[in-house]
Amino acid sequence: MPRKSEQEWSIIETDYICNPVTYDILSEKYHLSRQALCARFIKNKIEEKRQKHLKRTGIKILEHQAQAKAKDSYNLIDDIREIIKLKSQAERILLKKAIENRDEKTLEKMLGFALNKSKDGISELAKLEQLLLGNATDRVDFQGADAEQEARRSRMDVLGFNN
Repeated sequence: MPRKSEQEWSIIETDYICNPVTYDILSEKYHLSRQALCARFIKNKIEEKRQKHLKRTGIKILEHQAQAKAKDSYNLIDDIREIIKLKSQAERILLKKAIENRDEKTLEKMLGFALNKSKDGISELAKLEQLLLGNATDRVDFQGADAEQEARRSRMDVLGFNN
């Protein structure tokens, strides 16, 4: 086998450091003996360089995933805020129309709905917002453990933590 130039060795070393290849694969690919490859890699501490590269790459992947998760969370926060705003606007419009039409039955129903159901929905959305912002913990008082678990599971699904 002809001797490899420093440039060729640099290519071989980079291939090993950056790719999931074995000594046997490199030996075949670059027409080298396994012993020559081992000797060169030991001499130049290529295994240590590969481990450093893998560690840096892993950290960068984790950082990227964390940034993507944070971006998704902030987008979800914006969506929740928009839903709260739209829901409140819709309720005001419906109330205004009921008042204008002097429709007491509709007004009574809407007020009851607004006071009971809507309050719960907005409250839950506001809790999600605060949870995403890190200003709250996932603790809510419920009547019964099943209801608490279901609410927590629902919030975690919305937040993307249950896959």
